[in-house]
Amino acid sequence: MGKTIRIFLLPVILISGCSITPRRLVSERKTQIISPAIVAKYSESPVLIDGKLDDTVWKIAPVYKLAFSRDIESKGNIIQEGGEVQVAWDEGYLYIGVKFNDSDIVQESDKDQDHHYRKGDLVEIFLKPEANTWYWEIYGTPNNKKTVFWFPGRGRLGLPGCYEPGMELKDILIATQIKGTLNNWKDIDEYWMIEMAIPVKELTKYGDTFGLCSN
Repeated sequence: MGKTIRIFLLPVILISGCSITPRRLVSERKTQIISPAIVAKYSESPVLIDGKLDDTVWKIAPVYKLAFSRDIESKGNIIQEGGEVQVAWDEGYLYIGVKFNDSDIVQESDKDQDHHYRKGDLVEIFLKPEANTWYWEIYGTPNNKKTVFWFPGRGRLGLPGCYEPGMELKDILIATQIKGTLNNWKDIDEYWMIEMAIPVKELTKYGDTFGLCSN
C-alpha cells in the first residue's frame, strides 16, 4: 500500500560541491511523481540510527547518486569520489541515509552547533516548506557532530539569530560508520556513511504539515 508524505520540502544534500537538488520530496505513491523528486520510502518500523544503513527500509528505498549542479557539470567537471543518498520516513521522523566515497576522511571540529563546512567533511541538508519562507540547514559529520541553523527568510540571511539552533538539537539523531581513519592524511580511506533522524515535531512546530494524503 502506498503512503504519501505531505510535507513538500525542498531538500538539497551536499558534499564537496556535489548535490541532489530536487524540486520537492514526496513519498512513494501510485500516481506518477513529477520529476525531479526524491522519493521518501515509508518505514513500517522505526529505523535504528547506527550508521550501518542495514534496516529493511534502506533495502527498498530508491538510491540517488550524487551529481554536480548543472552549471558545474556544464564546464566538463566530473565527480572524482561519488556517493549516494536514500530518504525514508514514518510518523515520527524523516530519515536520511548517505554513503560518501572518500579517500581522506577529515573533520577537525569536535563540537555540535559549529560551522562544520569550514573544518572538513560533512553532509548538508536544506529543508524548506514549499509554501513558506523559512528553512533549516542541517549538518552531520563523520565524527557524529551535528548542527542546525534556522533561517526565517532571505531578509535575515547572515544575521546572528539565523545561527541559533533551529530545532531541539538533542532530538536530532545521527550515527556514522567509517571505513578508514578519521583525520589521518597518511593512509587512504574508503568511505563513510551517515544516518540521520529528523523529528517531525520539529519540522511542524511553525505550522507546516507532515503526514498522509488521500491521493
